[in-house]
Amino acid sequence: LLKGIVFLIISLLNFGLAIFILAKNPKHKINISLSLAALFSGIHPLSHSLIYLLFPKYSFFLYKMAWLGIFIVPSFLTFVLFFSQINPKKTILIATITYSIGLILFILSLNTSLLVKEVLILPSQIVAKIGPLDIAMRSYIFILICLTFYYLFKDYQKSNFKRRECIKYLFTGIFIYGLGGLIFSVFLPLILKHTAFVYLTFFFSLIWLSLTTYSILYYHLLDIKVAFKKITLITLTGIVSLILIYSIAIFTKETFSEILGSMWFLFPILISLIIGFLFNHLTSLIINLKEEEFSREKYRYRAYLWQEIEKISQAKNTGELFSRITHSLKYALNPSFIKIFLNHEELNKYLLQYGDFNNLRENPNFHHSKIEFSHNHCLILYLKEQKELIDLNKINFLLNLGKESLDQRNSFLSIKDELTRIKAELCLPIFKEDNLLGLILMGNRLTLPYLYSSEDLRLISLMTNYLGETLHKLTLEDKNLRLILSSIQTIVNSVEAKDSYTGGHSLRVFNISLSLGKRLLRHLPSTSDNLIGLKRAAILHDVGKLSIPEAILTKYEKLSKEEFEVLAKHPEKGIELIKPLEDWLSEDTRLGILQHHENFDGSGYPKRIKEKDIHIYARIIRVADAFDALTTDRPYSKAMEKKVAIEELKKLAHLHFDSEVIDKLVELNEEGLI
Repeated sequence: LLKGIVFLIISLLNFGLAIFILAKNPKHKINISLSLAALFSGIHPLSHSLIYLLFPKYSFFLYKMAWLGIFIVPSFLTFVLFFSQINPKKTILIATITYSIGLILFILSLNTSLLVKEVLILPSQIVAKIGPLDIAMRSYIFILICLTFYYLFKDYQKSNFKRRECIKYLFTGIFIYGLGGLIFSVFLPLILKHTAFVYLTFFFSLIWLSLTTYSILYYHLLDIKVAFKKITLITLTGIVSLILIYSIAIFTKETFSEILGSMWFLFPILISLIIGFLFNHLTSLIINLKEEEFSREKYRYRAYLWQEIEKISQAKNTGELFSRITHSLKYALNPSFIKIFLNHEELNKYLLQYGDFNNLRENPNFHHSKIEFSHNHCLILYLKEQKELIDLNKINFLLNLGKESLDQRNSFLSIKDELTRIKAELCLPIFKEDNLLGLILMGNRLTLPYLYSSEDLRLISLMTNYLGETLHKLTLEDKNLRLILSSIQTIVNSVEAKDSYTGGHSLRVFNISLSLGKRLLRHLPSTSDNLIGLKRAAILHDVGKLSIPEAILTKYEKLSKEEFEVLAKHPEKGIELIKPLEDWLSEDTRLGILQHHENFDGSGYPKRIKEKDIHIYARIIRVADAFDALTTDRPYSKAMEKKVAIEELKKLAHLHFDSEVIDKLVELNEEGLI
């Protein structure tokens, strides 16, 4: 009775799985073939269940009918062929041949004694005497299994990381089924001298097909190693539960027969229900365990991401915000690149604002191309409509399902083509309420596990939510800062205007510094943000002169030692003047202002620092400032020609100036850009 119930449960679970697979997409060939595999996998235990529970006298016929289960092998092979995208004609031909051979063997089994001569029902098992054709049946099964492994292995070799992870699940499922069959159909019968636990083999077939179903119906797969550990725990729990139920039924029968009479079976049924409830509860606990519980070292980056999410709102400006975001994502997930695009309302486009590459060889043209997205671009339209991240794996998965409408399919194809073109795997929206402020593009992961799991994407989405709030706040502050800087610059211009010799000096230094910066900072990961910092330092480099007496600033004669000492304080005075803005002006910008009169050999002011201790902004502004002084009329000298001025500056390279900056100035002059 108990064996019959166990067989029936396993059979019904297989049938349920078959219906579930087919219901997901009844027109898809992959779903149809896998559904057939699950269906035939349920027929074998169903036949055994009917023998034990209802029709023992028809055991010979029912045992032969159980051989319908042979079609699980050609069904799974057909599934693998469709899954591996083998030529459709070749797939149909192989399926036709394998099903035909299976049908011939089944008909022979049903109408002759070539496969099964006799069936005996013993107290603990069903024993069949095999016929001469049994070896042919087993050879047929073995050959098809070898073919299945062959096509899976070929597919694995040419596949990407996502598909390889899926194929690993197929291999793992087959391995588990094979291992279960060896243990419960071969080793235990040899050791125990009976086949009391042979039926547990069908439990492993259910695990195999469930794993296969999971791998093709879900695009965010659990790490295969974690999945294997979970399956092992669930399997052990299930086996222990079944052994307990079976043992209780066997060893308590006599005792409870005396107490309860013919109703003795109520006790093992009650115990079975209790054990089943506990098994279900334990299974849920195991399933809900996070990946980190199984591999803390491998997933420790998630704790780091959580910490970084909490720090996002502490960013003082957009540069720091984007730097923190890209650093966090780069450290935690190691994508091939990260690119942040922001909406520019006046241009009606999303333009590149910040970027970081881990591997330029992964996409050598992306760094240099001017990628931009209009408001009617397919990525932008999808993000605005769906308000969720775009995952290339999910798009491919949905396209393979084939359940979308024509418009959706066209949209998915456009998105797939665009992400493939720019070699991006993820596209993350940055929202403030319903306003799409920007988007983040991320390439594929360069380190194990190579895939972005659902938990990774959940953390990334949470991070972009915080990013949207903080970016909106900082953007408003940045607008206010620009107004303040504009006001300060107006005052600086008014001071310069009092002296006809220095009028427009800050603007000229700004333009020269920007041209130099584009050459010198292009190799840095955050070029756009570095240029913003340099622009602010260049336009404000002389803001400290607002605190210097006008008599000194406009004096045409040589300054006295005391007057020069007063003038030499203007970098420090500038830092004091912009102190109220230090939350918005980066440390780099402030150093550019403070150090722009430091000399490369350490003879400058105010701190007499030298060489690379001088910030790159200051080294750039130092050259731009000197070049402007030499090429404009001053009270003490006439303007030099640009070529002559550059020769003078070259003489002081390594003394007052960074030779690398001088070299870029020479390039700009030769190209007519200054």
